[in-house]
Amino acid sequence: MSDGKETSVKEQVKILAIVGPTASGKSALALRLATHLDAEIVSADSRQIYRELTIGSAKPCKEELQQVRHHFIDERSLPAPYDAGTFAAEAETRLAEILSRGKVPIVVGGSTLYVQSLVQGLAALPKSDPKFESGSTKSYIHLARKHSTQG
Repeated sequence: MSDGKETSVKEQVKILAIVGPTASGKSALALRLATHLDAEIVSADSRQIYRELTIGSAKPCKEELQQVRHHFIDERSLPAPYDAGTFAAEAETRLAEILSRGKVPIVVGGSTLYVQSLVQGLAALPKSDPKFESGSTKSYIHLARKHSTQG
């Protein structure tokens, strides 16, 4: 620094992103960093946003959610549609809010399309028509709901 002032990591960093494959330690690293930097975690995971999807989504536990503020965890219910474009628009707003509070946002996830949409944007395409929703999607929603009520 030419002016002789020291700057903290928090002052230097605007937005952090941790991306990688499933079970690579992204969430644990994000939690440690968030605690150290007084940051908030923005989940860029296509499944964690749904309350009913608990198996295979590796959501943070209740203690982790209480330790550090998380965004986009259990915020929607199936079959509400949610896509990368919606995530990008909502995440941009959340990132601005986090930064306005003087916190460091940490974007974490393995859904690379979500991260890509946030960083680079997406082509403007029409929304899908729900009447063409596949039978497998409907079955998946049914199984997720069934499991979430059994637990």
